[in-house]
Amino acid sequence: MAAEWKIIMYKQEKKAGAPQYCASLAAALILWILCDALGVMIKNRFASDVVFILIACVFVYFVYAHYCAVFGFELTKKKLIAVRKIGHREYREEVPISKIDCIDTVRKKEPHCSYIGFYVNILPGKKRYYVYYENKSKCLIFEPDEQLLKLLKESTNG
Repeated sequence: MAAEWKIIMYKQEKKAGAPQYCASLAAALILWILCDALGVMIKNRFASDVVFILIACVFVYFVYAHYCAVFGFELTKKKLIAVRKIGHREYREEVPISKIDCIDTVRKKEPHCSYIGFYVNILPGKKRYYVYYENKSKCLIFEPDEQLLKLLKESTNG
């Protein structure tokens, strides 16, 4: 019975897919067209190529950080575990079920908590859930699937 808390009730893993990849390609194409137009306007192809390379380097980092991220959620009998992996880095937030105050679906305004432990926004426009814990001073923002949300609400009685 001592090892019972380690049993995973539900595990969910999310990563970016085809829509995010297509959006990244479209943004890169627009960036290329704008830099090419800049080169024609200032009559200096070299300067526009340098601007394109500099902006592309920053753009590639943001695409890597978002597109290559893998988000995992585990619900055990005792805690909700959120994990974000980007390359070799891993960020982890563990929330004890007993400390969860409420689960809310605020869409337009940001939550009123002093510490946001985790933020997941893979698909813009999707409904985000806010898990408030430790007397609503901390929160976890994520996009669970229906089964994880149902199990989480049953575990917290609300």
